[in-house]
Amino acid sequence: MKAWKNTEEIFAKKLGLIRVKRTDYSSSEPDCYNDYFVLEAKERKQGFPRLIEKAFIQCEGYVDKLFKRDGIKRIPLVGLHKWHTVNGYYVVVKLSDFIKIIKEKK
Repeated sequence: MKAWKNTEEIFAKKLGLIRVKRTDYSSSEPDCYNDYFVLEAKERKQGFPRLIEKAFIQCEGYVDKLFKRDGIKRIPLVGLHKWHTVNGYYVVVKLSDFIKIIKEKK
């Protein structure tokens, strides 16, 4: 199985999504979806933004520091903003933490 297909399978399984298995690429379809989410999966060997990786390392350090201070375990988030845009705000969360959030809401 190609790496990108495997990535889609992993996301679908962990998030309870339906993976769209396509043979006809003449029309646009999502990679995975359910009644709440639509997921577009991306797999990169290179080009994974170093900014995101460094931000998570920094944020996880703060999570540990605050835990030592007050005993509360927090979830690290990375906030991104595309320069000079009004709606270009994004929050990035690790898959394992996102699954925790979903399970708590059930």
